[in-house]
Amino acid sequence: MKRVPPKLRRNALSQRCLRYRNLRNKVTLLLDVFTMTASWFDSAESRIARRQVNRMKSSLDLIRMRTLL
Repeated sequence: MKRVPPKLRRNALSQRCLRYRNLRNKVTLLLDVFTMTASWFDSAESRIARRQVNRMKSSLDLIRMRTLL
C-alpha cells in the first residue's frame, strides 16, 4: 500500500463528504416533491375520512377521561 500525502487524503475525504451531502440533499428534495404532490392529489374523501378519524379519536379520549375521573 503506497503512502498518500495527508493533503491529498484530506482532499479525498472532503470530496467524499461533499458527494454524500449532495446525495442527501437530492434525496430530501425528492421526498419533499413527493409529499407536495401527494398533498396536491389528496382527495376530498380522504380529508373527510381523516376528519372523522380525528373526531373518533377525540371522542375516545373524552370517554377515557370520563372513566378516569
